[in-house]
Amino acid sequence: MTAYGVLGAGRQGTAAAYDLAVHGGATRLLIADRDGPAAHAAAERLNRLLGREAVEPLAVDAGERRALERFLDPLDVVVCAVPYARLLPITRAAIAAGTGMVDMGGPTETALAQLAMHPDARQAGVAVVP
Repeated sequence: MTAYGVLGAGRQGTAAAYDLAVHGGATRLLIADRDGPAAHAAAERLNRLLGREAVEPLAVDAGERRALERFLDPLDVVVCAVPYARLLPITRAAIAAGTGMVDMGGPTETALAQLAMHPDARQAGVAVVP
């Protein structure tokens, strides 16, 4: 059983969720955004395009640590498609939750800070791909 999540229901996050639904072999796929209606609209669009109920929407504010932890906890991997200013706290939360993480990228110094978390990610048994 593979559970994926996408954090951010904008264009990039929606496209990533579509690719995961088509090519990722997910048994569960969540799309989350701090704007709940945006997450619902993205899930409805994706499910319509896919012709099946494959994507579940959630309202999650990535800036709220507990809400982020609840979102990450059941996931195997999360794709992060939120503004790069949130990447480091989300990376730390993903490692703490034991959830692998891929993000859309940010400034070089942010990616280097994420890469510096490699020992923690390795110990948690997850990969972080900036």
